[in-house]
Amino acid sequence: MSPDTTILKHKIIYKNKELEFEIIKTARRKTSEIIIKYDDVFIRTPSSKSIQEIETLVKNKAEWILQKIQENDGKKPEIMLPTYKNNTTLPY
Repeated sequence: MSPDTTILKHKIIYKNKELEFEIIKTARRKTSEIIIKYDDVFIRTPSSKSIQEIETLVKNKAEWILQKIQENDGKKPEIMLPTYKNNTTLPY
């Protein structure tokens, strides 16, 4: 992360559901971006954007955000470790 990056944790209430997200503000960004990784929500935005503007963006997109989290089922994919046995091949 560059020194001009600010990270804040924030949450809003939408339809009786608490929507928690992380705000990443940078001087290099010109537009806002919503990133959903499993059940984590990140908002990348320009440093000039106020918290109220970010809250409005999240409220406007809250239905979509909740849908994407539900699609992911809030679970991180499980990484299967390979088993090593004699006379077997490994994919590469």
